Amino acid sequence: MKISKIFFAMDNICNLTATKLAKLIQNKELSPVEVLSAYLDRIDRLNPKLNAFITLDPEGALETARQAEKVLPHGPLYGLPVAIKDLSYTKGMRTTCGSLTLKDYIPDHDSISVTRIRQAGAIIVGKTNTPEFGYKGITNNRVFGVTRNPWDLSKHSGGSSGGSASAVAAKLIPLAEGTDGAGSIRIPASFCGVVGFKPSFAMVPRYPIPDLYYTLSHTGPIARTVADTELLFEVLAGSSSHDNLSTDPKDWPKKATDKLKIAYSPTLNYAPIEADVEKIVREAAYKFAELGYSVIEENPPIEADPEPIELNIWNTVYASRYAPLDDETRALLTPEMADIIDEGMKLPTYLYSKDSIKRTKLYYTMDEFFQRYDLLITPTMPIEAFSTDLERPKSINGHEINSLFGWTPFTYPFNLTGQPALTIPVGFGPHKLPIGLQIIGPRSSDRFILQVAKRYEELFPFAELEV
Repeated sequence: MKISKIFFAMDNICNLTATKLAKLIQNKELSPVEVLSAYLDRIDRLNPKLNAFITLDPEGALETARQAEKVLPHGPLYGLPVAIKDLSYTKGMRTTCGSLTLKDYIPDHDSISVTRIRQAGAIIVGKTNTPEFGYKGITNNRVFGVTRNPWDLSKHSGGSSGGSASAVAAKLIPLAEGTDGAGSIRIPASFCGVVGFKPSFAMVPRYPIPDLYYTLSHTGPIARTVADTELLFEVLAGSSSHDNLSTDPKDWPKKATDKLKIAYSPTLNYAPIEADVEKIVREAAYKFAELGYSVIEENPPIEADPEPIELNIWNTVYASRYAPLDDETRALLTPEMADIIDEGMKLPTYLYSKDSIKRTKLYYTMDEFFQRYDLLITPTMPIEAFSTDLERPKSINGHEINSLFGWTPFTYPFNLTGQPALTIPVGFGPHKLPIGLQIIGPRSSDRFILQVAKRYEELFPFAELEV
């Protein structure tokens, strides 16, 4: 490999933030080939332990990097390697969605997020692991197996964007795309000690998607810093004719980041949480006062845990896409995935409508709450990452957990409301695993949340992971 004039060693390149790398590449102090080669070397050494990437295209990526060196720097992501979650279509590159039903599927077109990433000058290195069709908060499947947490290889990385979060945390890639239908960006970002952002609903257009009126899923960035997160967010966001619900940046409100009133909610009025985790998040939340903000402990007046609403919608959506199951397809699916589809088929239409009404009430509750507060802070997760031997924890702080989303109580409410939510790492739990803090704002306050989080990050820099 050609050594750059500033003589960066390979791992030193991977230690740089995406924003720093972008500047060095733009200024021709590092070349796209040098940067990509450093990451490919690190992937080769560490990915076998983590299983974060499940499809790689090193030759194709290197050819793209070589071609990039022949033209003038262009686009905010020019020369930066980026990873794509295996739920998003990539033209000419295998997209399995973590399912045996699609294990050899190669799309003939890109998703809109991938198109925008390419147009911004990035180099797509490969696809990251996800559970089957992204249905759960850990990352394992029958095609590729489990993705492990860089902090402790015996622990889960979270899910369903667990491959992306693990890759970013281990510095196998500077930026990664993820999707989030119940916490799938924020859960793994919290477990792996990185930044994950679920933008406002339809702030990032969705295409292709079977049902444009399915309103739980969001696409967003995963990165090591808030500034890096913002870099990828600005590429992904903005309206498109492919998504009739998407919004245009000119419509996004602007808001000053001084003299804010912030609510800290340790339970959202219903959520179980381990005491050690809550203590760490509480201390981090009150540090926002050092930015000149008012921090007040208050739970939103949520009348009941909204998990049943999320579950019913989730089950119905999967049933509408994949039911009825024939014997051959059922045999290929994860048994729990097949059960979800079966449950969705049993739900009567009126119940779906009643859940939609309850969801509307939840949105109004949170919208009214944001008339009194500028931001809401919660824990991202109520626990540290847990063993890969488990599908989900059995209990949290004495509270028994049986359901699909019961152990992720702070994330799914904001898929139901569509409001933006960002997780940042703020400390380590008793098992020396990362703990995340979640910042939620009113709809379309995406840039505002990022600006506040950047101010916090400057005052309290996040820990650097060494693998």
